[in-house]
Amino acid sequence: MSVSRTNNICLVRTLTTSFFCYSISPMDDNSFIVSTIDHEDPVRTITVQGQEGHVHHAGLPDKTYKAGESQCTYVGTKNILVFTDRYNHTVYLCNIQSGSCQTVQCDQIREPRGACPGSHGTVFVCSKETDSIVQVSLQGRVLMTQDVGMKGPCAVSLSPDGARFAVSNCLQGQKMIKIFTVSS
Repeated sequence: MSVSRTNNICLVRTLTTSFFCYSISPMDDNSFIVSTIDHEDPVRTITVQGQEGHVHHAGLPDKTYKAGESQCTYVGTKNILVFTDRYNHTVYLCNIQSGSCQTVQCDQIREPRGACPGSHGTVFVCSKETDSIVQVSLQGRVLMTQDVGMKGPCAVSLSPDGARFAVSNCLQGQKMIKIFTVSS
């Protein structure tokens, strides 16, 4: 889809995939990285022309995930795939060029859900069980934890200028979106 300056959304193309997707993140102007559902590859790529591909990585678990068990995002400036494994309480930071992968596990990250690239080589991760957003460096160090005042945050997005982030949850009867200002 494309979005005009007046916020009109236009369908550009519909792609049919051979797998079910859960989360999607742009890699570049021509391709996306997606987390899969019930597929032997936990992440895949797809181009805007519909060509599917593998993601070369080391360190991700060799297992299939059900819906809601994992999500991914991509930090294009550093070629880092960020992959959350909800029930293993783990965030994977995989360099898809070198194939190296590191894991982040700590008390602040419990049932990680959605993630998004942050500014200055960081990533924001939703921690469902701690009701917070955790900022992690691409080297795997926890930089800060922010309580978001809602139960079960599951998606986070940073504004293009890096000044605000939005967080949503997915609890029946308590659904909400909150927008926060990022202070430097």
